[in-house]
Amino acid sequence: MLSILLYSSETWTLSQADWKRLDSFHLRCQRHILHISWYDFVSNDEVLRRSGLFVISCIIHKQRLGLPDFEVMHRQTRSSESVSR
Repeated sequence: MLSILLYSSETWTLSQADWKRLDSFHLRCQRHILHISWYDFVSNDEVLRRSGLFVISCIIHKQRLGLPDFEVMHRQTRSSESVSR
């Protein structure tokens, strides 16, 4: 399913709202695959940890930049650290 979702994603032009919708859809699919209901009160971070995947926006950015997975995680961590300062 991920390959279908990511087909030609390098060429997409998306607004901020589109990115949020795409991330929400990806997390909803992961919750469905992992059999997590909305009333289980599982955070998005926990869903990502259980699935072992990144948010879809990071995966697409990685594809666009040609970066390996660990580099995306490092950049995501650095950007979240700068926001929390």
